[in-house]
Amino acid sequence: MNNTIGFSLGVSLILYNDILYVANVKSFETFFRMSEYYKTESENIIDTVLQGSKIQEDTLVGLRTVTRKDSVIAKSVSKLKFRAERVNKLFDALNDTVFKTVMSDKVFINSFHHVMFENDLLKVKDPTDKKQIKELIRFIADTAQKSPITDESSVGKF
Repeated sequence: MNNTIGFSLGVSLILYNDILYVANVKSFETFFRMSEYYKTESENIIDTVLQGSKIQEDTLVGLRTVTRKDSVIAKSVSKLKFRAERVNKLFDALNDTVFKTVMSDKVFINSFHHVMFENDLLKVKDPTDKKQIKELIRFIADTAQKSPITDESSVGKF
């Protein structure tokens, strides 16, 4: 394979001197069928990181259903494994006061219209709506990354 150039039609990949060059992440994910990996990985993350202790059951079912069908959302869920410790801390601290503090923070104030916290559980208005499930995942990821509760981001103090 030395000193060869190879192209894949429809996918932006170039193979040159035993090195694979990829034009963008989407091409890489398409070529290597990462969508199935993300779907499987998201199921593991839901079981280990999210665990349902602070998420209403029908919302958790909606989350599982959407991640089985949509690899983009599954990829978002998979990224939570890198913040697992912070997500667990968030869930441990989550109560009405903490939720109101997060939702009134200037970073989050107009970002999450469908995420609610009732009866000590996170939920969305319509758990069958893919956009609302995506908003829930963004809420968890963003709150874990830059938490107004602890004045920390995932890279340190604000």
